[in-house]
Amino acid sequence: MRWLLDPDFPVWPYLFYIQNIGMAVHQSVGPLFVAATWSLAIEEQFYVMFPVLVRAVTPRFFLPILVGGILSAPLFRMGCAVLGNNWQTAQYFLLPARYDSLLLGALVAWIIRHPQALNWISTRPRQARGMLVLSGTVVALIPLFPKNPAPALGYAIAGGIHLLTAAFFSIILLSLHLDWIPRVASFLSGRILCFFGRISYSIYMFHVAILGLLFSCLLGKEPVLSSWPDFGVMIASLSCTVGAAHLFWRLFEKRLIGFGHKFSYQGAAMPNPIP
Repeated sequence: MRWLLDPDFPVWPYLFYIQNIGMAVHQSVGPLFVAATWSLAIEEQFYVMFPVLVRAVTPRFFLPILVGGILSAPLFRMGCAVLGNNWQTAQYFLLPARYDSLLLGALVAWIIRHPQALNWISTRPRQARGMLVLSGTVVALIPLFPKNPAPALGYAIAGGIHLLTAAFFSIILLSLHLDWIPRVASFLSGRILCFFGRISYSIYMFHVAILGLLFSCLLGKEPVLSSWPDFGVMIASLSCTVGAAHLFWRLFEKRLIGFGHKFSYQGAAMPNPIP
């Protein structure tokens, strides 16, 4: 069980969704069974601050701030890479290092809400497809990148990987909205993918804990795929994770989402910020 429960880590940051800051300070992900919550902390911090930004900034300056924020995150990551190994966890876990992905999603929403911006994008399908192929190729090649690259390449990787990955999915979102890739839309709307999409949050939260528990209880070791029994336990872990996630969805998530949908939201009409 040491694989799941070590190292020792303070509990209180998890109560306030700031465990990602603790991970950066301690240069440790903490106990592995809750290590995945670093991304939830980033999301909650973003969800607290971003509405304040939307409320405070006039529409005229909102787009430049969005673009500036998207470009600042890679610079932050590159700065952490320059500072050395002691800043590796900060480069991965802190909000300023990761909000380019979230701000790109906000940019997609902004484009969809503004007819002139959406029309400008819709008249350039070839350029969008080119960006989609380029960013998708880079994402596909990520596993082949060297683990210990030369400094210059390391700084470029630190700055660009997350941005290109987020850009890839952002272009897919826009392409789906503009109906440029109908076959992909049909594939993503299939029953199997929709099923896994509904329970994806719980899968993300449970999979490490279930994997560690089954390997510990059945094989008495850490999760390592080195034999056929290991493979069998991996398959069992996958099945248990999907089952637990589906059960959690039916008993908790579905009801909480239904409760949230009882509240109505009516957004105010936004003035067109594009002159």
